[in-house]
Amino acid sequence: MAAGPDPANEDESRAEARPAMRLRPAGAEDKRSYRRDAARAFWFALGNTPIGNLVLPHQMRRALNKIEDGRGNFALPYPLARWTYGDGLVTEVDPARLRTWLLSFATRESELVVLRDFFVGSGDWSPMLRDVETSPLHREIVELVANDLDCEKCPSYRRLVEQVASEGPIVRNYIRLGNREDVHAYFQHYADLIESIRADGLRRSAGRERQPEAGTVGGLRSRYHEMIETDVGVAVDRDGRLHRFRGGFHRTAIAKCLELERMPVAVKLVHADWLRGVIAETGLPPHEAVIAGIRSL
Repeated sequence: MAAGPDPANEDESRAEARPAMRLRPAGAEDKRSYRRDAARAFWFALGNTPIGNLVLPHQMRRALNKIEDGRGNFALPYPLARWTYGDGLVTEVDPARLRTWLLSFATRESELVVLRDFFVGSGDWSPMLRDVETSPLHREIVELVANDLDCEKCPSYRRLVEQVASEGPIVRNYIRLGNREDVHAYFQHYADLIESIRADGLRRSAGRERQPEAGTVGGLRSRYHEMIETDVGVAVDRDGRLHRFRGGFHRTAIAKCLELERMPVAVKLVHADWLRGVIAETGLPPHEAVIAGIRSL
């Protein structure tokens, strides 16, 4: 299999000619138009086999070349990276570093760009960043900790109770809340999680015991959503900064509120410029440089 051009030896003229990535957050209508295609299932299946290890080096080089040539700003199917690298994508970081979160859905002109479908990206991500403290899910944890886990003292609890009473059932973090009891169970679940993390630290999703009932949060959350829950996700930008990305709002907020020194995270998106820097520094091929870069985070 041909090695292809070395991404570390970047051609300056091609870099200057690369089209600018003009992202903006996607609206509700844009998100509703999203449909996962068969290719996603294919890469999930392939990545979870020995063949995934054989095709990953080629796919990683191809992704960087595609981005470098201006044929796309996001490349390499995330499912292939997730299943092939496995625990290699997981590291531990100081929760205080996660001050922003990166949105998963963007638009570029009239095109929907789903960042969560890819593992390597480029362009300016700043329009897609938000302060983690602006997230309602983050505020729920901050209020619970501040009120000694008494949810009825939390403004966010009272707002949800009022919203359900006036509007009917709502969905919060994949959980259907239909009445006051549901809201109470929702908050109690996270109060229990805070107590657990305070006592034992934040463990990896793969190491946590799954609740035996049909779902979690008092039976409100489906077994499916409990089963697919992954480690807190992060994205690595072009300067090596970390942003919370794809999963783990509540757990990140708990780690920050409890001032934990370290927490496990899974790298789910990396910027091509950061990866090229790691390649230049280490001299490793792209698929190996990713793991070296993650270990240095």
